[in-house]
Amino acid sequence: MTIALIFLAAFLKAYMDYLQFSEIDSWRNKWKNGNKSEGEKFPFSSTILVFLTDRWHLAQSLFLWCVFVLIVTYKSYFNWWIDLIIMRVMFGVLFEMFYRYFRRQ
Repeated sequence: MTIALIFLAAFLKAYMDYLQFSEIDSWRNKWKNGNKSEGEKFPFSSTILVFLTDRWHLAQSLFLWCVFVLIVTYKSYFNWWIDLIIMRVMFGVLFEMFYRYFRRQ
C-alpha cells in the first residue's frame, strides 16, 4: 500500500504543478461569475468544498489524503531514516517522470 500511495501522490503532485501553469484562472471557479466580490459560487466553495471547484484543488485534496494515509499507516521496513530516503527518492523519480509526461501533452 505504501508504494501505491507514493506512486499516486507523485502523480497528483505532478498534475497539480502542470495545472498550475496551464489553468491560470481556475481559482475563479470558487466565486459567482468568477468574481470574488459577488461571493461564493455555492456554500463553502472557497473553503471546505473548494476541491469541487477545479482540477487543481481536487488533485491537491487527493494528494493530501495520500500523505495523511501514508502517515497513519506507516510501518517501518528497514528503519525510519532508510525508509525516508527510499520514499523520497521514489517520490522524486515518479514526480519527474509524470511531470515530463504532462508537459509533453
